[in-house]
Amino acid sequence: MLKVKRTIPVYIIILILGVLGASISSHADGSIVLIDDIGDDHGSGAITYPTDLIFTKGMFDLKSVMIDSDSNDVRFTVEFQTDLPRLPTLKISELYSLSDIVTQDFYGQNVDIYIDTGDPEDTGVTWLMPGRGATLAAGFRWNRAVILTPQPAVARSKLKRLLANGILHHSRTSTQKSMSRKEAVIKADDFIQKHVLFPESVNQNGKTLTFTVTESFFGSDTIITWRYQVIVTGAAFSDSFDLARKLVPQSVEGNLMVREITPVGNQWTFGGASGIPGESNIIDMLVPPGYTQVNILSKYSKELSCRIPMIQIPETP
Repeated sequence: MLKVKRTIPVYIIILILGVLGASISSHADGSIVLIDDIGDDHGSGAITYPTDLIFTKGMFDLKSVMIDSDSNDVRFTVEFQTDLPRLPTLKISELYSLSDIVTQDFYGQNVDIYIDTGDPEDTGVTWLMPGRGATLAAGFRWNRAVILTPQPAVARSKLKRLLANGILHHSRTSTQKSMSRKEAVIKADDFIQKHVLFPESVNQNGKTLTFTVTESFFGSDTIITWRYQVIVTGAAFSDSFDLARKLVPQSVEGNLMVREITPVGNQWTFGGASGIPGESNIIDMLVPPGYTQVNILSKYSKELSCRIPMIQIPETP
């Protein structure tokens, strides 16, 4: 079930899953709250948490996302089903502890917020961040992404490298003139600068992660007209340190800080994967009316990743 809550005026819109064609219209200003089902932090249906005690029940279970705006900033509050565990004093190697590499108060999750602001001159893209194992469904595109991750600076640098590699490969295999590595890096950096933000100041308070983004990044603050998708994955950490492999389960170049799911989980990896190539690493997500999470995430193949729809805030009178 997805509930869409408009807080000014005080009133709640509830869209029941399976009720097709439900429409409510309103043009009142104010913040919005997108509410997700509790207890659906199992990805495509059978995903289980790593068994180590640092992965506490409910820490990947998205409960709601509130978006509010004023004349200068857009504020986001992401709430989970349970209090998020504080950063443990966990030794990763003889030289490093977890707090040496994680720059946020939280350590377990990546939260991707994909937004279509509706700018006709910036139509956006359909791919999601590397390692998510999904793309947007037909008819949906994002032109702004806000990525919460325990290592934002490392993630931004890695995304630039991944994008540059893709741009360089495309230029070499297309009919266009091949570009240099330097040109590809500049193009990747320009894209990230305009379209992708990795907040470095995120406040954790119990169940919530709160942060603000300047309105200029989005180009407007008309949040009620935007389309949204929010997904949660497990966070893996950079292997730029000589860390124990237990906390660096991902080694694929095309994976941006995601702790991948596996058929048989253990102390440090998610379990319950089908073993069929192409399965998404998403643990939880916002589910639009008329869909179920299992239905969305279980439709994939080796050649075709799952397709995820976005959420359009209904107009209300």
